[in-house]
Parts: sequence; structure tokens; C-alpha cells
Amino acid sequence: MSIATEITRLQNAKASIKGSIEAKGVTVPSNAKLDTYSSYVDQIQTGGGGSEERIAKLINNQLTSLIATDFNNGISGDIYITPYSFKGKTNITSVTFPQTVWMIGEEAFAGCTGLTSFTAPVCTYLFVETVLCGCKNLQTIDLSNLETNGGHLKGFRYFETAPSIPPSSTDGYVNLTSITFPQTVNNLNNQFYGSWNSYGLANTTSLTTITLPNPINTPPSYSLDLKGYLYNSGISSAYIPDNLIYIGESMFEHCQNLTSVSLPADLVQIGANAFKDCPLLTALTFRGTKAQWATVTLNGGWRRNSPITVIHCTDGDYSIPLVEPIHWNNYIIDDYAWSKYDNTTVNGGKAWWNGEKLQCESKVYDPSTDSWTSRTNTQTNVWYHNGNYYYIKGSNQIGKYDAAASHAGTADVWTTLNVHTAGTNAPWVAEINGDIYYIDNTKGYKWLGENDGFATTETFTLPTAVSAWNIWSPDGQHYFATGSTTTSAGKKNYLWDATTETFVAWNDMSMQVQGMGFFYYNNILYYAQYNTNKIYDVSIDYTNQTITLTQSSAFTGIPSLGSGCDKFWDYNGSRVLSSAGVRPRHTN
Repeated sequence: MSIATEITRLQNAKASIKGSIEAKGVTVPSNAKLDTYSSYVDQIQTGGGGSEERIAKLINNQLTSLIATDFNNGISGDIYITPYSFKGKTNITSVTFPQTVWMIGEEAFAGCTGLTSFTAPVCTYLFVETVLCGCKNLQTIDLSNLETNGGHLKGFRYFETAPSIPPSSTDGYVNLTSITFPQTVNNLNNQFYGSWNSYGLANTTSLTTITLPNPINTPPSYSLDLKGYLYNSGISSAYIPDNLIYIGESMFEHCQNLTSVSLPADLVQIGANAFKDCPLLTALTFRGTKAQWATVTLNGGWRRNSPITVIHCTDGDYSIPLVEPIHWNNYIIDDYAWSKYDNTTVNGGKAWWNGEKLQCESKVYDPSTDSWTSRTNTQTNVWYHNGNYYYIKGSNQIGKYDAAASHAGTADVWTTLNVHTAGTNAPWVAEINGDIYYIDNTKGYKWLGENDGFATTETFTLPTAVSAWNIWSPDGQHYFATGSTTTSAGKKNYLWDATTETFVAWNDMSMQVQGMGFFYYNNILYYAQYNTNKIYDVSIDYTNQTITLTQSSAFTGIPSLGSGCDKFWDYNGSRVLSSAGVRPRHTN
């Protein structure tokens, strides 16, 4: 019997369902889903196992158990448990099925919170993925019978509709201790591993192990996805079957007990955050060779905050050293992949570390909670010198940061210093060779200390076509000023001479750059080109006085950088913006 035939049967019967039930002395609520009681109508009409008393108990949510004869609806010998049949019947505590059914429809037992265990019958056609949605108190689920006679397991999940991401820790099969899948499923149109099964077993913190079914008859080209399927699960081990070529985004995220995962040899891709926040997972087992593993696409943050450094392959171990992630605006760069981090706009060029947290304009980042909050009285043009933080703002006012008072309160506390500020224009402060300079247009004034402020006469003049924000250092020892226009004069590099306190012509660049586009990642210097999505490898030859930029192929997912090359930031005080001295005025 086909689905179309059954739908036609139900449509033809629907008009008489209510009358048939009420003819037996049972009042049907006005808001009742008539399909819910269709099988009982058939039972009454054909003398099956149903009775007026059981129907009344079902309608009034007084039925506590279902027995095999309850499902004998006499449809050409096939038993079809219709959609929503027992949805929300919270007093049902046990279900005994006939040996074989044809199909169990969507949400047939959804919201049956009285169920603590469920064993599926043999289904000759289909078991819909939402059959047990919302059954929060289930402790054991056995779906192993579903592989018999070629039946299809369309999927399995807790949520009826897409959940919030991540779902609340109290939402899901939170009491589940065991789930048994069939060893194989006849995967029909990517059904079981379809995106609608997202977060299907999320928050199963009492579940300790799982073996997912092997999708037979599934072409390897299928991009099978289990997004967040085991998010915040208690599993300690997992076996991923053959043919599952894609580990879904956040599939094992926040699995705090996970120590062992076996991956198939035909794996093609691991999604973003797939193994994020798995603190005990130090290695993965890959049922293929090292050469095969090298071809697997690893998306941004796939092992974020997890100590995975070794892949056990069939021909030996493949080492993947941990690389500290860094940020650009609201992206994170993790394992060379750029991915969206959050929606908080961050201008790293205005960020600074206050000894406790990262601050940027009117926001503060707390590493302990991985979150940004609002902050009042914050400043941007901040520098660190001799153990103190100072700022200068548009009115050329200089203030000193009161760390103790600021950390104790909800706003930054500054003490205004009555010292010489130099210049009249919008301020820009740069650190060069350990000294602080205020740069007003093209003139630099040296910081003499909080008692004297900045020098009254300029210390140096910037070279032609160089802007204040194009002063940078690759190592904290050599300081460059780089041209800031597309003309030949604007492509020249100048090196700081500490003896004369001047910039000396060094070499020409092959293209225009902005000094704030240089950043360190994995202890390697790179350049992010503004108004593009390109990253360049940087090679500096101090002997021949050359800086060479070569487009890098190491990074993936680079967004359009716009003009915001200064948006690199990080929350470790020694690496704000970058490491080893790039834009060192923001480090301590």
C-alpha cells in the first residue's frame, strides 16, 4: 500500500470520524485532531481491540498503556499508526506494539512524557524522525528492529521544530542513558542524516556511548549532515560509520566526557565547531591513511578549545599542533580557517588590555565568560608606559587610568593630567622602540612622562606620503613607516633609526599597504590587504633591505576585509592585536 492510498483513505474517512466516535457515546473535543482517533474508529467499526471505554480514556488523557490490539486498524492487513495519534498523552507509560507495522507517522507519540522506555517494532516501510519528539523522560530507546525487512529510519530527533542554538541545557532527552540504532539504514534521499535532525540528541548528558547507523545505498557524494546532533552529550566514545562523509557543524560540541572518536576512511569534511569544547579529547582515530587524512577539509574552529593534536591513522600518527586562535572584528581565525564568531563589531585598532580584560571603545571583553558587555567612560587612544595606562583624546586631554577603582566599579576611572599635549589635530599615539610619540599630522612629539607630557617641539617628521597609522613593527626591534598612497612615494618603506630618531628610506613595496594590516598567526607574520579578502605571506630580508608579500593559500573563509585592517584583536594581554610587536602600543 502506498502513502497516497492511505492519505486518500484518511481523507474519505475524515468526514465520518467524529460522528462514528460520538455514536459510541464518546464526546470528541472541538479542538481534537480527528486523525488522532481514526484508527480507533476502524477498530470499533470492524470489531477490533478498541473499545468505547479505551477511546474515552485516550481522549481524556487517562489511558496509561497501549497494547498490541490497540493498533489493529485493519487497513488491508497493514498497520499504520497515523500522525499525532497519541501526541501529548502524558499518562501513557508503556507501549506494546504488534510484531510488525507498516509505518509510524510523524509525532505519533510526541510529548508522551510518561514514557521512560521505547522499543520500536519492525516497520516495513517508514519510521518518521519526529515519532518521539518531546518525550523528555525517556531513559532507553531501542530502534534496532527498524533495519528488518528493508524499512527506512527517516531520522530521529527530540525537537519538533528547529531549536534555539544552542538549545537550553534542560531541553532534550535529558534522562536518556541508552539508545540503540539499527546497524544499517536504507538511506532514502539523505533522510536520516538530513539537516532537519539538527541537535537531535542534544543535552543527553547521561548517555555514555553511541554507534550511529551505517547509511547503506547512499552515494558517497551525499553531504550527510548531523548539525549539533550530540551537542552537550555525556558520551565518552563514538563510532562514526562508513559512508558518513561529513561530520556536521557542532556535532560533538561541548561533549565534556568524550575521549574517543572513530572516523571513517571516506571522510571528506569536518564542520565548524564539530569538536569544540571537548576538554578530554586529545586524539581521533581515522580508519584511513595519513595521506587520506591530509585531504579532509577542516572548517573553522573544528577543534576549538579541545586538545586534539594527534590523528591515529592506519599507517601511523598524523600530528596537528595546536594553534592559538586570534580574532578579526567579529570573526575568529582558528586552524587557519576564518569563521563568524559573534555579532559584536570590534575595532582592534582601538582595543587595549587593562590588565584584566580587553577593552574596545564602549565594550569590554571577559575571557572567563567569552562575552562582551557595555562599559562606560572607556577611552581608545591608550598607551602603556612604565606600569601605567594613559589616554589622549580629541581635545588633547591626557588622562591616567586608575586600575584599582576601575576594576572595582562598572565604569573606567581616569585622572586628568595637566601636562603639555602638543599638536592640535585628532591625536594618534604610536610606540617606537619602547618610547611613546604623539603624532600630529606629520610631526611626532616624544612622551616625557606624566609630569612633563609630550615634548614642546617635534622629535621627528614623517616621510612623504606616510600616515601615522602606518607605523608598525614585526618583532619589537625594527620599526617601519610605510607609505599610504598608491603613488610610488606611497609604496616606500622607511626604517626607524633610534640614534637619530628619524625614519630612513629602506625599500619600495610592490603594492600599497597599511601598517595595521600586519598580524601574527602561529608565530608567522602575515599581511591582510584592505578592501580585499586576501592574506599575504611576509618575508623580510634585513641584509638586502626588502619586504616581499606573496599571496598566501594557508587561510580559508576570509571575509571581505573592507578598510578595517586594524580590526585584529585578542584577549590575552600579551597578544592584543598580534604577537611579537606588531602594533605594540596596545600591549603591556
